[in-house]
Amino acid sequence: MSMQILVLATLKKKPNHPYEIKQTLYKDGWNKLILITDGNLYQAIRTLTKLECIREVKSEKENNRPNRTIYEITPTGEKHLQASIVSVFEKQQTDARTLYPALAYIEHADKSNVLQHIGRWMNELSEELNQRKEYNDKINQLIQEHYYEQLELQYNWLKRVNEVLREEDS
Repeated sequence: MSMQILVLATLKKKPNHPYEIKQTLYKDGWNKLILITDGNLYQAIRTLTKLECIREVKSEKENNRPNRTIYEITPTGEKHLQASIVSVFEKQQTDARTLYPALAYIEHADKSNVLQHIGRWMNELSEELNQRKEYNDKINQLIQEHYYEQLELQYNWLKRVNEVLREEDS
């Protein structure tokens, strides 16, 4: 899903050729977080084409090179981009490779809907944080400490995301 979000958000800026999409993703640093190969890029393009989220605009021939197909996002693709971004927060996907693209392109989604999902997510984390137990066994205690530290980190990060998104709407 993250590659689809990246492709759709890139095409939302302007129609492009897959090679140029890949270059844009590298320039923006996404390759540090997500493995970007010709294979997974073209797979996303094939999938998005089948879903009618993108379409071929034109095919260009340069010198002795193969045709360069230029793609653009469709209205269906814009809806798919919005739904994909909201879905990340609705499903509480914590993997950075999915969460960060959704957050980076959140302006393409219904922020109020995203904020509701973030609020729900924070409430669930808060409830989970109140479930701590004490263990006599040191290893289990360490495991639990690490687990709850991760939950607290996630909760505090979501709280900051929530604050920033609300400030932007003000």
